[in-house]
Amino acid sequence: MSCKNKFKLTAVALMVGTAMNANAALYNVYEISSPLGDIETHGVAIAASKDGETCWKSDCNANVDQYPMGLETRQYGAAGFDYRSETPFNIGRGFDYLTDGRDGFEFYCDVFLDYNDTYCDESWTRREYDLGYSRELNGQLDNSLAYVVPELEGYKNKSTNTVITQITQNGSVTGNYNHEEIRNVAFTSNFPLASQELESKKRTQAFGRVELDNAVYVAGSISTEISSEPGFRSSQAAFWKFDKSNPTSVLQNGIYNWNGGSGYDGGRTSNASMRDIAVLGDKIYGVGYNADKDEYPRASVFVVPTDNSEELTFYSLNWAGTDQDNYENSILYTMNANKLAVGTTKYYAGGSGFKRAYPNRLFYVKDVENDRTARFISGGILFDGANTKVGSINNFNELVGTTDFDSRPEIDSTPRRQSAFITTLEADSIDGGKRYEELYGSQPRFLDDLTNGGAATDNNQYRIIEASDINDAGVISATALKCQGGYNSTAHNAKCGDGSSGLEKVVAVKLVPIADAAERKIEPRGMESESVDRQGAGLGLWALTLLGLLGFRRK
Repeated sequence: MSCKNKFKLTAVALMVGTAMNANAALYNVYEISSPLGDIETHGVAIAASKDGETCWKSDCNANVDQYPMGLETRQYGAAGFDYRSETPFNIGRGFDYLTDGRDGFEFYCDVFLDYNDTYCDESWTRREYDLGYSRELNGQLDNSLAYVVPELEGYKNKSTNTVITQITQNGSVTGNYNHEEIRNVAFTSNFPLASQELESKKRTQAFGRVELDNAVYVAGSISTEISSEPGFRSSQAAFWKFDKSNPTSVLQNGIYNWNGGSGYDGGRTSNASMRDIAVLGDKIYGVGYNADKDEYPRASVFVVPTDNSEELTFYSLNWAGTDQDNYENSILYTMNANKLAVGTTKYYAGGSGFKRAYPNRLFYVKDVENDRTARFISGGILFDGANTKVGSINNFNELVGTTDFDSRPEIDSTPRRQSAFITTLEADSIDGGKRYEELYGSQPRFLDDLTNGGAATDNNQYRIIEASDINDAGVISATALKCQGGYNSTAHNAKCGDGSSGLEKVVAVKLVPIADAAERKIEPRGMESESVDRQGAGLGLWALTLLGLLGFRRK
């Protein structure tokens, strides 16, 4: 007898409108299509805005192309080994698990995520290894193809795995790409950053660039294979400096020592990276992570010399009241000109976990120069213990990213649903908190609640599942689920059509603020009340996607 899945949706919902809802919103949503056409596409970066530009007062909807956006395809799905990471899973023993193949991936899921056995084997490992990293091992190197829309003269499309990490105000694009047998080659302004690394086959990655006194500084990392352990690599935080008028000639390549790491120790490798960089007055600082004496990645602040000094300084964070032995890593991903930096730390201490999960907990540093204390972020939708992925922070201290939509247990279960968010850190330090209060009601918000309505576009076609970048003008690069013609209601979990598989697709979107204050209004989406009578096993696509089946979770 065949199993049948039976779903019943009640008509009763809390604060749920119809698909014809015409409420105002804070943002209009614009789909940005890949040159490849109908293919899974992510929005990964937005061009920086000029000083004084704001889309909250000037109508940027009249020229949506004003700020070019970076896109990345996922032709086959998940990467398995993130193209932005120096070490698999962002942990010291990552290469140990990577070289174990499928068994190593499943072990990581079983131990560090602790989902139920069926999910780890049939869903997570299948997606991340069988349909992900194993394809790379087999020579399929065109999963992540990166584009800038509209096109920029200073960026040429590549035919191998590429990621875009930054687009500057003047159109310089930074990232890394696959070059022959080298998995990651850092570039900026269309030039590889170091020819000697190409010759030595070292991996390089670049995450951001700044300019000071006619010189350009690029933050990143350099990775070297462990000669005695094939397949294992260690990496060090690095920066490149070159003359603005001659980007092909590197004036300095600074490589930071580890914070006690030895390179390799019993299956663990030392890894470090400078993930972002900012000019603070007449100084330059970077943030990222460095390897401690036990090869654990620990969040760090780097001082970038501007006088070609070979003395390279870095600082660890103060984790007052927090035992870092309970955390597998901590990484700072983004910083701004106000000295704020934001990151996550991966909880792992065995037992029942942290609130029945092993989350990436969100934290920030208030002042990378003078107060390097890690402070956890919680409140409202950003509940303590939520799994969070950092996007970026702008100079209004507005942070975008992705976080858990619910707080149910993950241990011995499946991943929580996730959604994109925005919040403001240290809001009072900018304008007394006025902008945070007027726009967002002084609380963190799911972006779906800020796109509920919108007259210029049909926002109800989209559910924003990941936010990657925000510029000072307020424009956001993001990724969404799309239901052509609109979902059946404005609810967070509304069905697309009859709920059949294949009706939704993953698209890159640009969120543009609505300038007219009279047209702006926050109408939080509701949740449709579901009554499910199930024989066999089944879940709706909305739930499955937010559970991570399309690879957005990067735990």
